[in-house]
Amino acid sequence: MDSNGVNSYEAQPAAICPQCAAGCSVFDLRCPQCNTDLSVTTLIRRPRSSESKHEVPEIRFSGTEEPLWPGAIIGRAGVGRTILESDLTVSRRHLQVLKMEDRWFLQQLPDTRSPCLFDGTPISQGEVIEITRGSHSLEFNTVSLELSFAPKLRPDPPKMPDPASAQSTPNDFHSLAEENLDYLVVALDAAGSVLWTTRGFRDLFSKTGEQLDGITFTELVHEQERAMVEVSLTRPPFESLEHRMRAADGSWRFFESSGTACLYDGGVTLLIYCRDITARKDYELEIRRRGMQLLEQGKSLAQLSRSHEFQNGRVGLCFPLATEASCRAIAADRAAVWIQEKAHGPLVCQDLFEQTGMVHQAGITVSWHGMREIAEECTLSGILAVEDVTAGKWNDLRDGNLVHERSRSILIAPLKWHDDLFGLVCFERFPPDQHAWTSEDQNYAASVADLISIAHERQEHLRTHQALRRSEDILTRELKTAADYIQAQLPAPLHSGDVLTQWAFLPCQHVGGDAFGYTWLDDTHFALYLLDVVGHGASAAMLSVSVTSALGNRWLKDIDYRDPAAVLRGLNAHFQMDSHADMYFTVWYGVFDKSTMRLHYSSAGHPGALLFSGGSRSYQELGSKQLMIGADENPEYQTFTTPLEPGSRLLLFSDGVFEFTTSDGREFNYGTFAEWLQNEHQNSTAENIRKDLRKLAQGEVEDDFSLVIFDFNHNE
Repeated sequence: MDSNGVNSYEAQPAAICPQCAAGCSVFDLRCPQCNTDLSVTTLIRRPRSSESKHEVPEIRFSGTEEPLWPGAIIGRAGVGRTILESDLTVSRRHLQVLKMEDRWFLQQLPDTRSPCLFDGTPISQGEVIEITRGSHSLEFNTVSLELSFAPKLRPDPPKMPDPASAQSTPNDFHSLAEENLDYLVVALDAAGSVLWTTRGFRDLFSKTGEQLDGITFTELVHEQERAMVEVSLTRPPFESLEHRMRAADGSWRFFESSGTACLYDGGVTLLIYCRDITARKDYELEIRRRGMQLLEQGKSLAQLSRSHEFQNGRVGLCFPLATEASCRAIAADRAAVWIQEKAHGPLVCQDLFEQTGMVHQAGITVSWHGMREIAEECTLSGILAVEDVTAGKWNDLRDGNLVHERSRSILIAPLKWHDDLFGLVCFERFPPDQHAWTSEDQNYAASVADLISIAHERQEHLRTHQALRRSEDILTRELKTAADYIQAQLPAPLHSGDVLTQWAFLPCQHVGGDAFGYTWLDDTHFALYLLDVVGHGASAAMLSVSVTSALGNRWLKDIDYRDPAAVLRGLNAHFQMDSHADMYFTVWYGVFDKSTMRLHYSSAGHPGALLFSGGSRSYQELGSKQLMIGADENPEYQTFTTPLEPGSRLLLFSDGVFEFTTSDGREFNYGTFAEWLQNEHQNSTAENIRKDLRKLAQGEVEDDFSLVIFDFNHNE
């Protein structure tokens, strides 16, 4: 890196485009200069300089060695792929090998996922470090590689006899060349015509195995590289020149050739040493092909996952999208989605797409019961790949019409919901396609199955949500009806007579567990009560309606409703919590005797009523520590009596009136409520008290609000 922070080491092109001779990487999908499709056009390796020919870096791992070259990529899509592909933190293009004169460097590419360690030191994104002589370690998240310089990575061309030696003869050279097994050797004259070849060269390029004397070397070279080879032949020495040549069987083979001029049989001859690199080229081409396929598969999965149909769980529309996209992405002839709607029932085809004709089908039913066997096969790998479905137990798939009779290889991915198998996604290939299902194909198939399973789950959640919404709507309407009924049962305010009443009532939900009432039992006795069922909602409201009916309609047998303690005992006997869904309630019950101006009362776990006498600001708490109704079979209840002065006011309420947190964070309780009434609101209306209390509260109050005010012997 120079003084300006700019990387001064640039990657040397590892290959050249056969169309425009621009520098390329062997992992480029298109030429950066002329945009030639390099997935079908083989890259020609650029001849490397001879300065460091015999000492270049290599990667070692798991007992294997892979050479590096300027521009080489280390990553899950490059050198070391077989071990690095298991570590998902390693990028496809993680490190690049650079060369400057005779010095070698390693650069971590800018868009890598995570740093790696070079000899224990982290390499940051874009950083360049020099590879010195010796052995080095490359450590990733879960795997490690060894990087070292290897002397004489490629075998030396055979050493020629010294041209100045009198003992050098053609036979000496012939013997030495024939003994070399790594190179095919050919001798050319000044015009480029073949003078002599090794037997290996003749066997490969001559149908008869005879010498190729008289033909020009470039006649064997592919026309796209012929001009480049002709130029190199005129400028010896050269090395590492990559080109194709047609073999006697008509196939094109790749060679890495080196050339040198020497004395041969009394004259100057050009010797070409050709090393067959077809296997390496096929491997590189396969890497590019699989890289392009993986790219297309990634695009396909992204489009499916982002589609409106998959996002919203519209499963019926997801099936044709998935089958058609899958056929393109993994080069399948047929793709189908099968659903087993009932356990042990038939498989129903949701969509079947065939590349031939580009048509979709659905509704096919297959009575086949091998789902469990497929599930067991998929338990470990999550996928079932069968290369020959015509042999073995999987032939039943064809007999059962689950796959086409022409199918040779199949790929099956299970559809699961909550770990239960409910269907299959099946991909088929017809002869003559003999390509094996790659790991990328299998991963893609599993991903498509996952997307369909997720869409199915979203659909089920949507259906459940819609069913819940319908149930909630019905329940809301029923609760509204119940609330209207309960509201209708509340007594009307009394605006004249010996007792005047007013009230404020607000349940925290549609219906609540609070209820109250008052009525004249006879000409002199006036009954008043307020109850609070523990809990909220419909069940609490139903119990409160039952209790109100018992008090208002007086259907408790053998009970004197003028005796508060007797009434509480009767309620407790009839409303035991064991027989009422473990619900109990508190109640305050009183009887006003206007002939004696006395109030008889009793309470069961309920807040005491507040009595303000004759317009005075002082108040009296009318309550008792007695057990709530329904909690015990034989509790003791007692009646209490207090005199009333003309103009007295009694406030009867539930705990939802005073139990809340104020906006400034203070806890409001029974005592603060009584003082608040005494100081400011003892003569306020019930509705004004409710409004003022709600202004004090912080947020929503989580309990029913019930307040009833009684004014006794009011002078009209």
